Amino acid sequence: MDNRLNIIAQMLELGENVLEGLEHICNKVKQGNAGQTMSLMEDILEAFGSLESAVLLVYQENSEALAGMTAELKGSFNRLVDAYEGNDELEILKVIHSNVIPGYKSWLKCLKNELSQVN
Repeated sequence: MDNRLNIIAQMLELGENVLEGLEHICNKVKQGNAGQTMSLMEDILEAFGSLESAVLLVYQENSEALAGMTAELKGSFNRLVDAYEGNDELEILKVIHSNVIPGYKSWLKCLKNELSQVN
C-alpha cells in the first residue's frame, strides 16, 4: 500500500476512534462522571488536531465545506473546554450532546467523502 493510502486508512481509523471516545464521554457525563472524562477528552482533542494536520498532508486544498465544518467543530470543542474548565457538568453534557457529537459526525462523513476522492 502506498504511503498516502496508508495515511488515509489510519485517518479513517482514528476518526472512528474519536467518535467512539466522544460517545463514551457523553455516556459517562450522563451518569454524572464528567470528572472521569477529562483525560480522555484531552486525548480526543489531540487526536482531532492530528486528523486536522493529516488532512493537510493528504490534500493540499480541502474543500470549503470541510474547512467550514472544521472551524465550526473547533468552536464547539472550545465551548466544551470552557465547560470543563468551569466544572459545569450540565453544560458539558449540553455541548457534547447537542454540538460536538453531531458536528463531529457530519465532519467525519465529509472527511470520508473527500478522502474517497483522493487518488
